[in-house]
Amino acid sequence: PGEGWDDPVWEIMDYLATERDEVEELWPPPWPDQWAAYTLGEMAEWGLEDHHLEYAQRLAGRFSQMIRWDAQREGVAEISHLPMPRGGGYGTILEGLGALEWLWLNEPRLDNADAPLRDRLECGAARLADAQETDGRLAFTATLSDTSGEGWTGQDWLVVRADASPWALPRIRPTDPAAQWFAGQASPRPGSITHRYEYDPQSVTLSLLDAQPDAVQLSSSGDRLEPGVWILAVRLRSAYQLAAFVPVVKVVISETGDVSYEVYEGEFGVKPSPRPPEP
Repeated sequence: PGEGWDDPVWEIMDYLATERDEVEELWPPPWPDQWAAYTLGEMAEWGLEDHHLEYAQRLAGRFSQMIRWDAQREGVAEISHLPMPRGGGYGTILEGLGALEWLWLNEPRLDNADAPLRDRLECGAARLADAQETDGRLAFTATLSDTSGEGWTGQDWLVVRADASPWALPRIRPTDPAAQWFAGQASPRPGSITHRYEYDPQSVTLSLLDAQPDAVQLSSSGDRLEPGVWILAVRLRSAYQLAAFVPVVKVVISETGDVSYEVYEGEFGVKPSPRPPEP
């Protein structure tokens, strides 16, 4: 600010706070602009004017509304919610609100009671924590909901190679056997079952984390994954026949052995349909 760079910053913030949403026809206002939030956080000790603080309050309310809306995904609310946003998109909401928290901590004219930012941040962080990668291992939460209890008799986990298409479709043909297998935890009964897992493709382990600190390794078979693209999926079985196949995680093994993951977010609906026996 002492070198004159504050002049354009003040002009931009005045525009964002008073005109931008109307001029650019952004709806609903205010536009959830994380970069504006970063700027307000940087200007926390510059002596912001009242209209800037009013804008900060509206922006905090917008971020908070988006976080709370996304958190309400259970029960009847499922019919009104789109699939969960990707971490990169949802994370920008938390980044913006986190930047505004610095403003709240340094601006006595803002009352924390009017904008419980830490409560909203913790709520949003909990949503992002559903999938966490540590040292090549992936911890994730999966929920299986059975609305009929029919069409399948058992469940397990498979790791199969993905094809070379841009969609990385799983190969589930008899000629392409699963590279890894893990025992399942679900059986046919109406209702939902939710578990927290940790998957390590190179040690061939899938563990239940529900009973922390003592994780339970599921029965398994298979070998370390070779370089390539793989899919960790839930398989529903009818006797020994495939009834449904639900991709959960895409696993990419590089030539150097590095592991990366992409979680299939949202909900996948399937109707179990067992294959007829081979002739």
